Amino acid sequence: MVSGTVHVEAVLKRKKYYDYFCWSEYRPIAQAVFSPVDASNAACGSMMNNTAWTSGKAYRINVRPKDDRRREWGEYTRTVSLHVVKMNGGNEVCRRPLGDVSVKFGADVRLSSCKTYADPHITTFNKIHYDSFGYGEFVLYRHKTLNYAVHAITYKCNGRASCNCGALIKIGNDVIRIDRCPKRRRRRSLPMKAYLFKNGELTPGTKFGIRGRTFIVTLPTGTRISVTKTQLGRVKFVNIDIKPSAADVNKVEGMFHS
Repeated sequence: MVSGTVHVEAVLKRKKYYDYFCWSEYRPIAQAVFSPVDASNAACGSMMNNTAWTSGKAYRINVRPKDDRRREWGEYTRTVSLHVVKMNGGNEVCRRPLGDVSVKFGADVRLSSCKTYADPHITTFNKIHYDSFGYGEFVLYRHKTLNYAVHAITYKCNGRASCNCGALIKIGNDVIRIDRCPKRRRRRSLPMKAYLFKNGELTPGTKFGIRGRTFIVTLPTGTRISVTKTQLGRVKFVNIDIKPSAADVNKVEGMFHS
């Protein structure tokens, strides 16, 4: 009778310097995790109980790509080395190699950016183009399950159209406002400024910075929002561009969704 537990362990044979690592142990696994897991609980192995070990039946190990919010281009193959590790009371008793298995990874989702620019013209994630000439605050992007959203602020410009003049980015309980909207009694637009309103500590994983005329905010999922200062003639406005992550697939609503 086998006592203790048997742990089936997989170690990826490192091939390139940019291979990724398992969260629980510093082992390179390059996107490979064992089901059932999610993005916040990447597993380096699969536990097999004594009943399965002594049954004599084939034991199926499900390996799938890890949803790590990164974009992948094309397909690539990695070699996973399998071992059986006998554990008793939390201690390793013995280890036996099972052999190597080739696992193919690759992206089956093509992500595209969406944007609103000028007065304003809108391109959705699905590459649908349309115009919106209303004034006020509009929901461009809102995640259906996570507490993230991007709103655009528009004002009357050029006497007959509306223009983007700012953006509100909601990340959990925090809000980043990027603003160059004119004051009510002042027709000139203001210099573009960013304001951070946070409730306690900033939501972990949030990043923001400046690159030239562009403010860039990155959500914890990897979704990136760019707000760029620009003008056409005397009309000053901002362009808003969102590059989605894998976490946005089929989970977005708002003017950028179609």
